[in-house]
Amino acid sequence: MDSFLSGGVDENDVQRNDITANLILTNLLNTFPNIDSLQNRSQFDNSNKNGNSIFSSLLDPFDGKPFNFNLDTQVNHDFYGPPGSAKPRNISGSVSPPSSSSSSQSIYCGRCENNACHRCLDCNDVFCTECVSEHAINPFTEKHNIINIGKITPIGINTAPVSQLFNELHIQPINEPQCENHNETLRFLCETCKKVVCQECTLKEHKDHEYVAIQNITLDKAKDKLKAVCDSSKLGIKFIKSSIDRAVAYSQSIERDSLEISSRVRKALRLLILAAEDRERILLEQIDKYRQQKIANLSDQMLGLRSALAGLAQTSESLTKIVDRVENLPKIEVALLLTSSESQIEKFAAMYKSLQPKEEYLTFNPPNFDLLQDIRNQGEIIINNRNANNQYTNGSNNGQSAAVPVRRPVVRQGINTNGGTQWNESPQNESTSTSPVSSTIVTNTNSSFVVSNKTYASMVKPQASLVGQCVLGASNHVSVKPALAPSMSFCFDGHEDGEVSRPWGVCVNKNNEVVIADRRNNRIQVFYPDGTFKFKFGNKGTGNGEFDLPAGVAVDAQNRIVVVDKDNHRVQVFSCTGNFITKFGSYGKEIGQFMYPWAVAINTKSQILITDSRNHRVQMFSIDGHFISRFSFDGMNHSRYLKGLTTPRGCAFTPEGNIIISDFENHRLILLDASMTKILATKGHEGNALNEFCRPSGICCDDDGRIVVADSKNQRVLIFSAMLEFLWAVEIRPSSHNILTANMDEKDRPSDVALLTDGRLVVLVETSPDSREVVSPQKTFVQVY
Repeated sequence: MDSFLSGGVDENDVQRNDITANLILTNLLNTFPNIDSLQNRSQFDNSNKNGNSIFSSLLDPFDGKPFNFNLDTQVNHDFYGPPGSAKPRNISGSVSPPSSSSSSQSIYCGRCENNACHRCLDCNDVFCTECVSEHAINPFTEKHNIINIGKITPIGINTAPVSQLFNELHIQPINEPQCENHNETLRFLCETCKKVVCQECTLKEHKDHEYVAIQNITLDKAKDKLKAVCDSSKLGIKFIKSSIDRAVAYSQSIERDSLEISSRVRKALRLLILAAEDRERILLEQIDKYRQQKIANLSDQMLGLRSALAGLAQTSESLTKIVDRVENLPKIEVALLLTSSESQIEKFAAMYKSLQPKEEYLTFNPPNFDLLQDIRNQGEIIINNRNANNQYTNGSNNGQSAAVPVRRPVVRQGINTNGGTQWNESPQNESTSTSPVSSTIVTNTNSSFVVSNKTYASMVKPQASLVGQCVLGASNHVSVKPALAPSMSFCFDGHEDGEVSRPWGVCVNKNNEVVIADRRNNRIQVFYPDGTFKFKFGNKGTGNGEFDLPAGVAVDAQNRIVVVDKDNHRVQVFSCTGNFITKFGSYGKEIGQFMYPWAVAINTKSQILITDSRNHRVQMFSIDGHFISRFSFDGMNHSRYLKGLTTPRGCAFTPEGNIIISDFENHRLILLDASMTKILATKGHEGNALNEFCRPSGICCDDDGRIVVADSKNQRVLIFSAMLEFLWAVEIRPSSHNILTANMDEKDRPSDVALLTDGRLVVLVETSPDSREVVSPQKTFVQVY
């Protein structure tokens, strides 16, 4: 056997030694107890079978228990690499790792293709008879543990002390801890999983992990490792206790802060409640005062009327008696009787007239209920770090609650290089996450600009599919282009084809054709992109396809033309060739009715939006005229900067589906959400600055969300970003461009705007009232920039 392990060169000697060894081992195994009886042995403690078993294994030498560290065994650097980070070589190809009870059948040598009959426990490889000799004589592997496949079985059974033959073959004692999955001796420490594993585990469950042979672990290193872990655990106990103490202190502080802030909240909101109660008391006192006054007046009137009634009844009775004997009275008495009776009757008639009761009744003008939402949004509770700056809504107190500081313990951990875990004390000044502030409304009285303190970009972020498309059905993305002067103009004043009279509405279809509402001519005209007349339809009247001052016009994705028949208080829908399809609406204030509707906009869902100007609202319908929803501006104008009720004029859909409206009389823009339930923002007030308006009229949006507004009385078109930030302006007055031509007037005002599919701006203009009677015959009403 020694000659075999030392690597004898004679092949016959090797075979004879192999046969002799097999016979000896066979006879030896026959003397062992039965396997089934051995399996009833006592089980190892569970700590030896989990990921912490290495600590028990490393501590065995200190407990005096037998544990075999073969410290003299050298490691093959060809398989393990440098000591301390060795990784066994994997068997490639079809060679599967044989278990301790597997036979040599269909198992091939890891170095050649011959059948394998030996296995090296240290290299975790199998060899044939020739290759095992080379392995045994290699100075790096000469002391490896080699077994004969299929002969030495099973491994992992507790037996009596082993014989000298096992020692010569370097086979580990079988009373060492065994793998619970493969029933083999635990020989490796997996550094990836922090577990002690057998050789089968290194080929299967821990195949690609980093592990080191237990035989290479020195007691000194193990002792240092355990000491580092012990020190780390003590330090962790200290820090955990400290964190628990801080958590207790923070809990007590939270309780104190909660009580204090609760008191402040009650006091602050109680002021609002007291103000409402005071107003309630005043109104109730007024009601009682008016009631008492009215009842007292009516009581006085009833007393006077009763007195007049009694006097008149007495006079009537006396006159009745006198009438029967008037013939016997002297004429002078008759004359006196007539005058006195007539004067009395007149007196009673005057009393009757003066004491007539008036039908008066009390009414209650309700408060602005929009303030309820503002009141509900008053005050904020903010969670913040103790050392962070206190935050207030809108940057100032304004009577609202201050931030509530909250301190939270933070525990961080890392892996120490010496094996211990690093414990860092929670930093007291580290900022923790701050809860988001609820949405509030901020009003800038200087510019009448209202916007939520939520990021407005989140409101106007375009969706994947456009809801509001600039030119419905267009195949390209439309973006407005900056321009200073018009590049083309058309539409002279008149009544012939291609001529217009005080037009208002304009739009562009997907064929890049321009559709114009010829208001005074009561018709719709369609022009080619170059301004050439294409066709017209409509005339004055109240029938189908007839108009009375049409205003707004829009085209859907199917090229259907929707016309706001303003003075007929209705909407009509036509085909792309001008054939009547349907109509809806009538005069009135109910849903589906209109009072001088003005503009129209259509989105990609074929939903029609109408500005109902005199009803101070907008209404939405389907393409068939079925009512969908509305938004009323009544009772919402409580700002002293507004002249009166909202008068919606122009309207458009933004790409994300929100609605932008021009408030004609209040000189501002209003942004509604897509559900038509709330105002997201307002922009501007009366003036001529870049962020101000003077009677804004028509409006449209490009596919990037930029807003184009016809600022009519300021004689310009303003372009804003999707966040309502000013971008640039287009001046309509010719003098602003130093160009004076016959087809442009210095007093022109833009009434409506649209965009061609190439991004050019189409402006529909009207002349000022003082120059409408002297319009130049060369004057054009459509300018393309």
